[in-house]
Amino acid sequence: MDPIFNERFGNDDKTTTTTVSGDGLVFVGVIGIITWIWIILLCIIWIFAGITAFFASLVCMFYNSSVSDKVVGLFLAMFFGPLYWGFYIYKASYCTKYPAVNYYYE
Repeated sequence: MDPIFNERFGNDDKTTTTTVSGDGLVFVGVIGIITWIWIILLCIIWIFAGITAFFASLVCMFYNSSVSDKVVGLFLAMFFGPLYWGFYIYKASYCTKYPAVNYYYE
């Protein structure tokens, strides 16, 4: 506390204490719980999106695209998880819908 406050209100001691009512502690606790729930939920979404990105990159290995795109896609899925989906959307020639294997070859 500042010295002017101490002079005006007669608080001569140099120590200051902060007290929080019981309701304030409960409110901080609820906010903390909600924050942790959101953090855990985002971590679960991140892990799930990373696992699906890895399997999608493995599937895209057998579709039409360049070898460098396949390697970059697999690398992104393995090391950056959900950020792979940005590459998947951005690169139009990556993982086209036609498989690289021609099943109708005569």
